[in-house]
Amino acid sequence: MAQPLPNPTSSTMKWIWWMAIALAFSRVVSMYSFYLYDDAFITFRYTANLVSGHGLVYNIGERVQGITTPIWGFVLAIPASIGVPLEIASRWLGLLFDLLSLVLIWRIFSWEQNGYSGMLVAFLFVVDLFLAKTSVSGMEAPLLLFVMLLAIDSYQRDKLYSAAVLSGLTVFVRPEGLLFAISLLIYATYVKRKLQLGPMLAGIALIVVGAILQYAYYGQWIPQSVVGKAALERNYDWLLSLALFPIRDPLQFVLSLTTIAGLPTAWRRSEFVRIYSLWTIALLFAWTITGAHLWAWYCYPVWFWKALVTGVFICAVFEKSERIAWIRKFTVPAVLCGFTMIGWTALAVALGPSDVSHNIQSKIAGWAKSRDFSGKTTYGMDFGVFGYYTGMRVIDEPGLVWPDAITKYASHEILLGERPEYAFVNFGQWTELARLYRPQGVAGWRGADSGERAERGGRGGGARFTAGEVVRRFNGRAMTFCVTNPLDKAGFVLLFV
Repeated sequence: MAQPLPNPTSSTMKWIWWMAIALAFSRVVSMYSFYLYDDAFITFRYTANLVSGHGLVYNIGERVQGITTPIWGFVLAIPASIGVPLEIASRWLGLLFDLLSLVLIWRIFSWEQNGYSGMLVAFLFVVDLFLAKTSVSGMEAPLLLFVMLLAIDSYQRDKLYSAAVLSGLTVFVRPEGLLFAISLLIYATYVKRKLQLGPMLAGIALIVVGAILQYAYYGQWIPQSVVGKAALERNYDWLLSLALFPIRDPLQFVLSLTTIAGLPTAWRRSEFVRIYSLWTIALLFAWTITGAHLWAWYCYPVWFWKALVTGVFICAVFEKSERIAWIRKFTVPAVLCGFTMIGWTALAVALGPSDVSHNIQSKIAGWAKSRDFSGKTTYGMDFGVFGYYTGMRVIDEPGLVWPDAITKYASHEILLGERPEYAFVNFGQWTELARLYRPQGVAGWRGADSGERAERGGRGGGARFTAGEVVRRFNGRAMTFCVTNPLDKAGFVLLFV
């Protein structure tokens, strides 16, 4: 049987510097070519209201926990309190937490005396497209990964109380952190052949106290955002096409195959792999039985898991073939860093600046800046950007920040029952909403800079309907409809009625 690799400090210390440079470069390029996710703006608004003295709420005066990640909201409040725009702060914090995770990858593998596996894991973590773009998307995924790795590092160094508290903290970074806390407890109990009662009670105490505070403030044990998304229809396609075999990211697709082939080997070689795999497999099982709708930032820990298993497996293959000396060469991490920077530079040139950032998000921000929305209400589904920049009270169809959408209305009744001044919808919803109201016309943008007006009655079908039907349906009350399609370079379209 192959022995663990030696761990010369001079070599492993040097690769982390090269990987840190490569990681920073890939994340900065991602800031240029990829956009902030719409859900990030929901957290931004919670944070902005907190900093402004209104509390951690979305709609001022309405205590609804539409924020799934209160810890991330508090972290963002630090730069926001000194005037740093949240759109900027969230991206650079994502980069910071990825760098800290990179350090922990080095620490953990150095502790296991398997530093060269750590270098390969780090390289895959740096170059993967989905990991990079999600890291700087404004979401909490990099923070979750960092806290989990810090908990694993603490456990391996026998700092059980720290590991328990950190694993308990993950619950308030993302709800699935509870699975991680349980998985780490089960693993520790199995390995040590004894229930670690003190650390376990410390972790439970943190979770219980946090849950009590959450209930005292919001009046609910489970975040409303979780309740709203749980009401969606089951969807198994995204588990395969986004988490496991994402066709749009060829590297992740390949990593899925190498993870399947290499998990037994990686499991035997690394305790890090065993702990992280235990929780990831539990997470995938939970998604399977619930048919959960998955979004990109949900999958971030799973994508990292595939990089982790593959890196350890590849190193084992090199060792078995007696070609490990190739990895030990000092020039290898420098070459990998150079390869990464060349690749990401080519990607930036090919993609250019994000169309969504320019054609949708910045245009909505500019449109909202010149208007007064005091006392106004908007309806929406993907409402993050629109709600953040307008500051209007939001009634959302999924019920993420407005529980009445689930308890009081069927989705098609909300507009008729609430009569909001604005509705912010996607093209995908238009077929359903067109049964309830009709737009009068369309005005929008094409291209990144041309500012060219779209033809009247363009996408969305504005010319097919008459204003009279809307006037009759809404008793003459004027409404403004804003339609976006994040996947379309045409930008956002305003429909006035």
